[in-house]
Amino acid sequence: MKLAGIIVNVILAAGIVALPGRPAAAQTDAASLIAKSAEAMGGMARLRSVRTLRLEIVYPDHGGPVFQEIRLPDKLRTESPGQYVAVFDGQKGAMLKYDPAKPGTPPATVDMPPEAARGLETDLVWFYPFFCLYPTEYAGTVESGGRECHKLVTTMPLGTRAEYLIDARTCLIESIAVSETYQGQTFRMERKWLDLERVGGLLYPRRMAYPGRGGTTATAELKKVEFDAELGEDRFRITSKNS
Repeated sequence: MKLAGIIVNVILAAGIVALPGRPAAAQTDAASLIAKSAEAMGGMARLRSVRTLRLEIVYPDHGGPVFQEIRLPDKLRTESPGQYVAVFDGQKGAMLKYDPAKPGTPPATVDMPPEAARGLETDLVWFYPFFCLYPTEYAGTVESGGRECHKLVTTMPLGTRAEYLIDARTCLIESIAVSETYQGQTFRMERKWLDLERVGGLLYPRRMAYPGRGGTTATAELKKVEFDAELGEDRFRITSKNS
């Protein structure tokens, strides 16, 4: 099963270390940092007004574009044309996979273990600052890539803990990381937000760096980013055909 965020073949060595001698409580708190980061991105009102996202992403190790559709706060549809369609309705996930030996035939349902739903929830966190929506705690300051960052830890509905590093100078998202257990193995996954541009009134990345195969760093390109596209509930519904 080739699905970004569910199966990752590397453990990330992120090089993130805590800064000594600086108590977290003395620097900031979750609420004030969230407010500052939201303002830097384009404003809390605009962030919370977003209902859907539609993205076309090219991953260098995926062999073609991947289309992500998100209906906030918790629904996701991922499609790699000719390969698979994955759907997450906020509680359960489903996967349909194409058979390359039978072009033109509909995709067939693939059995997914229950914990795969957590992997699909993880795929959500890369694309939106969920600290604006879900319980979040402040976890102090760290250094990442030579920059001082604040860490926010957001707990998603299924229990996924997303670590957002916020650049202390700009208050913008520097990276997002998740430690996820899948089929008995725990993986450390991270994406860095790069080349932020204003899209739909918000600063949003046009590239994301992530751990590639063989210990390398790969960079995904966000070819298209669309906020508030018309995405009906049926796009994210788990049915007898895909459950």
